Amino acid sequence: RFADVSTAYNAYDFERTIRAANTWLQAEPNANHAAFILALTYLARRDWAETIKWAEKGATADNISGARAYATVFDAHYYLRADLQAARAALERIPAGVPAINRTLHSRWLLAMAERQFDLALQELTRRTETTFFDRTYRGPKALLTGLTHRAAGRTEVAQVEFREAERVLREQLGSDPQSEEIHAGLALTLACLGRADEARRELA
Repeated sequence: RFADVSTAYNAYDFERTIRAANTWLQAEPNANHAAFILALTYLARRDWAETIKWAEKGATADNISGARAYATVFDAHYYLRADLQAARAALERIPAGVPAINRTLHSRWLLAMAERQFDLALQELTRRTETTFFDRTYRGPKALLTGLTHRAAGRTEVAQVEFREAERVLREQLGSDPQSEEIHAGLALTLACLGRADEARRELA
């Protein structure tokens, strides 16, 4: 059941995803992962009500899967309604004992940036030590997010240092995965932030 749901979702076959998840839930009503995948599916289809419904069901798990479900509640409020208060409330519901994961850190960073609390945004990024985030909502160097934060706060020189570090990390990653569209897109954004527009365009060609 896990394989059926995950394969359908990762192939962007949303009708098949919904059928497979509902079949799983009929057999196991408390299958949190099936509910979580339904929430992601309805988020992609921009259906706010169904996203909230299934994310809330998935969030009953007091573990990392539950944290991801709460992050999906955040996504629904943030992206589909631009409701920052509700988005913040979703993140505040994540149990204190659940370890911080890339997805929730990125959500906290987005919220702090939207509220123009730039120092708080930087603090959120320090909750984990990895140089790169690997997740559905953001895959790229932490330095790029740090640079964007400093630039938004008016600290241009510090931002440029972070953007150069992000470029270094991305070029290193391209060495082992030269065909990755995600890495090329991240590098294009980084180069644009460094003022190297022509190089940025070539990354997207």
